[in-house]
Amino acid sequence: MRRYHRMARTILEQYPLTVNKLTCVTIRYNIIFRVDAEEGIFALRISPNQHRTALQVRSEMQWVESICHQTKLNLACPLRTKDQQLMLETEQDGIPDKRNAVVLKWLYGTPLRQNLSVKNIRAFGQMLADLHTHSAQYIPDDDFMTFDECRIDEWGDLTYLKGEHPVLTSAQQAQFREVIPACMARLEQLRADLPRLYLIHADTTLNNVLVYRGQLALFDFDDCRWGHFAQDLAPPLCWLMDYPEYREAFLEGYQDKRPLPVTKTDLKVAMVHRVMWGLNFMMHNRMQFPEIVKNYAKQVEKILSLEL
Repeated sequence: MRRYHRMARTILEQYPLTVNKLTCVTIRYNIIFRVDAEEGIFALRISPNQHRTALQVRSEMQWVESICHQTKLNLACPLRTKDQQLMLETEQDGIPDKRNAVVLKWLYGTPLRQNLSVKNIRAFGQMLADLHTHSAQYIPDDDFMTFDECRIDEWGDLTYLKGEHPVLTSAQQAQFREVIPACMARLEQLRADLPRLYLIHADTTLNNVLVYRGQLALFDFDDCRWGHFAQDLAPPLCWLMDYPEYREAFLEGYQDKRPLPVTKTDLKVAMVHRVMWGLNFMMHNRMQFPEIVKNYAKQVEKILSLEL
């Protein structure tokens, strides 16, 4: 942490900020510092570049900055460096590999999952529709990422579907071996039917929406990619699968602003795809939490029986 603090101080020297206090608030995939400066409060995000390249992070910031300037959506807007860069690549003695660093506006609030109400969930649907409306007409600069991954095995192979497994039952393994290729094929067809792919947030969970004084803010765009809007609708619907009233409010909110991009049958396909993607992430990164892995497996069965 002392090394990351030194790295953070060095990074912040390149921003138009007079820093009064620097506090580490998150140590996970990203290292997040709260930056209290005379110019305001900001978040410094330091990321490894094994999963997200510098080009992807720079493209993420370019898109988010565009949304901030062209819509009324409340986002963690990026701050440019003194020489107008949206991100920095940096290194520090004692920290392996390069890191990608960005500074963003600090957002206040608590996660939407702690503030469930018909009003808030409907507002989230409206917010996501506004984001998609912007994305539908957004044309980035030439130097922009082409990342459009939608494979369930993005985080690793599917070998856990064969042979005995400490968490999954043989029945679940058999079901997943059937479901995965079917939903991947259908989602790929939906994507192929589009005139072009669009930028999506790709991680629109209720944890990535903050509620503060009745207003919603969307953050954590670092999984963004080119894709189908159904891929953004799936995560909140998965979170709300046990709350039909909220699911309906979310879809109604979205349709207040724009039509659903797919049928409700295909929304279920996108939901299954999302949960299987999440299960695969857990298999390769969180097997120390077997109960969470079991929960993901049970969610697939729930989705297949849902009436949207």
